[in-house]
Amino acid sequence: MSVCPGEFIRKTKSKTLRIVLLVAGVILALLIARLATMDIGPSISPEKACLFRLLAIKDAVGKYEYLYDKYPDSLIEILEFLPNPNWLICPVRRKGVFKKTDKLSDNDIDYIIVRAAAGRNSQLFPLIADKKGNHKNVRNVLFANGQHKWVTEENFQNLLKGIGEDKSQ
Repeated sequence: MSVCPGEFIRKTKSKTLRIVLLVAGVILALLIARLATMDIGPSISPEKACLFRLLAIKDAVGKYEYLYDKYPDSLIEILEFLPNPNWLICPVRRKGVFKKTDKLSDNDIDYIIVRAAAGRNSQLFPLIADKKGNHKNVRNVLFANGQHKWVTEENFQNLLKGIGEDKSQ
């Protein structure tokens, strides 16, 4: 069973419930967006802002999946579902903004979509992650089941290959 928001909403039979879920998703995305960009001093670290951006990206991927009935091939495809395209920049790695989003490439984005290998349907499979190098010696990873972990590069590669279990904490 997948936990992607788009699939859950699509399988919901009640049209009213689907609309309520979509509106709730939009409100959640706006709240996450506000948290991710707030300058509230030392109480929010860039690492937490990075996590909020991962959550907003997951929400946008779910909306894309619901609307287009497919998983995006690139995060560039979800721009229309993000209130701010700069959420595709990791706040730990660099500061900055995209001046023009029409010329973005995957190289400009600090996060990646991870896809499960054929036949693998694990809720503990990485869904969205930082690109290598955003954080020193680790990746910020959001798993398909909604769990968030800091994962070493070696462990991340093992997760992608399906070798062993996640041993990061």
